[in-house]
Amino acid sequence: MEYKTIYLECIKHMFAHWGEILKVGNFYKAEFVGDKKLTGIIDSEKYYKTLFSERFEYFTDELDEFTKVFSIPHIKVKGDDDQNYYFITLTKEELYSLGISKPYLNKRLFTTTVYYIDDYFNYIPTRREERLNKLLK
Repeated sequence: MEYKTIYLECIKHMFAHWGEILKVGNFYKAEFVGDKKLTGIIDSEKYYKTLFSERFEYFTDELDEFTKVFSIPHIKVKGDDDQNYYFITLTKEELYSLGISKPYLNKRLFTTTVYYIDDYFNYIPTRREERLNKLLK
């Protein structure tokens, strides 16, 4: 399968302990890589109250009832450190419409760390073009 490649302008620095990953103002080659499976939290309040309760024991299935696996579209970007980073292309509102819970106490929406394309790149024109193309088909 061939994926579309675009160039995106970085709007927020990304750093790690080994150095700079993305630099504001630089353009990065981005490749649509299709959907990746992520475990989303569908009841954020219950999930985090259970996680931080005194009775919770790690490595149990206790949190599974508050999560669900979702297929989420991603873009791959190679950082300045020559590593690939994957960014969710959906807006937070689109994620909520899929059934992912709004955050409880500003906690995250997924059980793993994720990056959102809108946080790091000027993606709005690309999203607008994609939606217009879908409407015109």
